[in-house]
Amino acid sequence: MELSELLEICVAKNVVLRRKKHHDIEGDLCLTGHQLIFSSRSGASEEDDDVVEVLHSSICQTVQKSSSSPPSLYLKLKDFSSMTLLFPAAESQEMQKVAGSVEKLTAVNDPKLGYPFFYHPRFDKAHDYGWSIFNIEEEINRMGCPPNKWRISSVNADYSVCSTYSARCIVPMDIDDETLNKASRFRRGGRFPVLSYYHPSKETAILSSGEPLVGTGNRRSKEDERLLKASLITGKRGFIIDLRSISHAQQRRTRGGGVEIEAHYPHWRRVNCAIEHRLSVLQDNLLKLTDSSSDRNVGSSGWLSKLESSGWLTHVTRVLTAACTTAQCVERDGSSVLLHDTYGFDGPVQIASLAQILLDPFCRTLNGFKVLIEREWISSGHPFGDRCGQVGFLRGVQAPVFLLFLDCVWQVIQQFPIAFEFNEVFLQLLFENSSSSCYGTFLGNNELQRSELDISRHCVSLWAHVAEPSVAETITNPLYESHASVLWPSVAPQSISLWSGLYLRWEVGPVPGTDYDEEVRRVFTKHEQMRHSLESKKHELQQLRDEMQQKLANGVDGVE
Repeated sequence: MELSELLEICVAKNVVLRRKKHHDIEGDLCLTGHQLIFSSRSGASEEDDDVVEVLHSSICQTVQKSSSSPPSLYLKLKDFSSMTLLFPAAESQEMQKVAGSVEKLTAVNDPKLGYPFFYHPRFDKAHDYGWSIFNIEEEINRMGCPPNKWRISSVNADYSVCSTYSARCIVPMDIDDETLNKASRFRRGGRFPVLSYYHPSKETAILSSGEPLVGTGNRRSKEDERLLKASLITGKRGFIIDLRSISHAQQRRTRGGGVEIEAHYPHWRRVNCAIEHRLSVLQDNLLKLTDSSSDRNVGSSGWLSKLESSGWLTHVTRVLTAACTTAQCVERDGSSVLLHDTYGFDGPVQIASLAQILLDPFCRTLNGFKVLIEREWISSGHPFGDRCGQVGFLRGVQAPVFLLFLDCVWQVIQQFPIAFEFNEVFLQLLFENSSSSCYGTFLGNNELQRSELDISRHCVSLWAHVAEPSVAETITNPLYESHASVLWPSVAPQSISLWSGLYLRWEVGPVPGTDYDEEVRRVFTKHEQMRHSLESKKHELQQLRDEMQQKLANGVDGVE
């Protein structure tokens, strides 16, 4: 199928584009298979753009008003922005054709018809290093995993053991592939415990998995028990942190799941640290948050009440609390941790990633954060396609799991502003590209799907775009100072705030103080210029001294 077949109209003239915080612009609207392109006729003001491009995949809602005067089409985008297209009074059919085209194109169910497969960057694709930014051999060495304790297994090379895991994963050295294969049958979706992080000085680890398939018959797996025991140092105990409530975890037994029976895991202590696992609740709470952010008909007290009732900041607090608990077990208690919820590719990924940011300074660098995203989210099988509503994937299982993680990272940055090499602009960029993008980094649900789509050959990596000097400058924190300290953020209510730079950026102007990065860069640039000038003057002064000494020496020789 050609996308052009879905177009009911290609060009609409004399259309007015209306957006918040912008002037109305009159121009022409062009529709392609992947984009809406609005071009101003008379030229936009300095604050506005002459050309506005919107990917069809970024549109999450359309509202037609054909009976209004003039006829209008409202578009709500996944980045929380919106726009209204106003058509000439006599062109309601034209508006309906545009709306019909957009609705058809946003419902395309073939990922290969998405824009990432057609996008051509300005740089040579052969120079796209982004697809090799994560290397499991480099990671196992960087983390300091003892070669006599941990190894890289290829038991899932053909993705038959676990369709959502990567082809290779890090497991205890004493556990062979046959044992892994058997242990995978005892975990939901085949997601047997694998290493997420190793703490070399404490000799402790963070592992993640799916829930155990205990069921009502109290099933057990000696292979799973051996796998977890082999993850511990002799004489040490570990914590199994179940990210579900006690009641929900027990209810899962009626569906074949449940919790580990402690008698079978004597070296592990099971604790519950519940975060929200219901996808519909997360999605609804985010919708309440964004709706309250755009409601200009409420006062301060009413807006604060709506913010609280959305429950979003409660989710942020719970996820941060679980991450701090995990980091405390590893760093202060010297205990290994196994993280799991039901399926293993949402909550454990969030908590393991955040715990590493708190524990490992490498993950707070720009390159380290990219590697963390690749290892814990992309390679480990977080279903970006489904959760972010990408083109060609399920629409009924959307949930802002990745956004919640990014929000938590932003919260930590607010408390430790010089500990991160990147800033909130980078987090915003990751959020925007996770659901709709011209890059292929977040495309699909797991490594198996990405290999079937051959994404690395057909698409451009987001990391290549991020590496461009003009982009890298905007996402780098000029105040960054590297240090090895563990971060212990506060999770008290007064320490958690709304990420205004993301949720309110289309509703209000820049929040005072949020544009300090640019000012700091100017100061740093001026400082560097003055430093270079000083060094140059020092060099000139030294040359003059050398010349003077040479002349004096020559004069003395002449007198003699």
